[in-house]
Amino acid sequence: MEGRILTKELLGGFRKHLILEERSDATIGKYCRDAAAFARYAGGATITKEIAIACFLKNR
Repeated sequence: MEGRILTKELLGGFRKHLILEERSDATIGKYCRDAAAFARYAGGATITKEIAIACFLKNR
């Protein structure tokens, strides 16, 4: 499976997707803040299962 790096473009696309799905403003804001925080945590690295688990455990 090819990894991805979370970029501003991907995060913007995620926001547009949530809008098209008619999510509430509060939900869109929360999901986008969480995604941006995860991107900062990843620090430009390719997103892997290990990075996601480490981020989850750090924020428990």
